[in-house]
Amino acid sequence: MDSEKRKFSRIDQDVMVSCEKYSIPRSGEAACEGATTRNISPGGVLFISPVSYEVGDVLRLELKIPGWENYKAEFYKPDRLSESQPFIVICNVVRSSPQGKDFEIGVEFTGLDDGHQLALRKYLGRRKK
Repeated sequence: MDSEKRKFSRIDQDVMVSCEKYSIPRSGEAACEGATTRNISPGGVLFISPVSYEVGDVLRLELKIPGWENYKAEFYKPDRLSESQPFIVICNVVRSSPQGKDFEIGVEFTGLDDGHQLALRKYLGRRKK
């Protein structure tokens, strides 16, 4: 019997993450800068953060995934700039544990456009090969 409970397979990849607790309007509270992913899937991310978050917190993440937007299904794609667009997503913290002076944070994507999720799946599928 397979003990794997995840819906999506994960890819080990180091990506810079900026995050903040999600609120409307934006709180202006200091964002977490300098966090780095351990792995990514179309359904969530595991990252190392200098800031602690609690299970159940809702976060706004900006992932600096190079080239992910090239997999978006758009009729017209304007000329690409030399800089990649951040992948922005709303997520729930499902795991939080101390790792030395930092924290290992596991999140599940909850506010993600279907087209962006499909683009991320395609991007990660190419990285897996």
